[in-house]
Amino acid sequence: MPQINRRQFVRLATAATAACTLGAGCSSDNAARPWTGPTTFNLGPASDFKDGIDPRWLKQGGFFVVREQNRLFAVSATCTHMACPLSSAKTQYICPCHGSRFTPEGNVVNGPATTPLPRFGIALDSAGHVTVDRAKVFQAFEWNQPAAFVTV
Repeated sequence: MPQINRRQFVRLATAATAACTLGAGCSSDNAARPWTGPTTFNLGPASDFKDGIDPRWLKQGGFFVVREQNRLFAVSATCTHMACPLSSAKTQYICPCHGSRFTPEGNVVNGPATTPLPRFGIALDSAGHVTVDRAKVFQAFEWNQPAAFVTV
């Protein structure tokens, strides 16, 4: 491996710092790509949801809807490690980029991710339809707040 002098080292370090600042090639555990689509979604009647992970809004909304017993919640479909889009298996979310796995609730099963998936605001409108609002974000410590889930 060739030796580099001090001037070359400083140039390389400056370039690497600039690349990280601009978001090229560096990650943070809470990285997230900005959402450019709509922020609110009408998902239809609450009675349409069965137990488990529902991926119908993965592509157009960037979230999964989960029904666990009598609760519905909307889980982000973006990995908290390096913001890769997640896919779902029957009982987990999987990051195809680096192998992180999450429970349906959004908790980390194995890394490299260390941060649970956020949830989005969810409500029932006057017609009994489920609405999701991506502008309302709930971290794991907020998952029991009323707007982070609906009872069905």
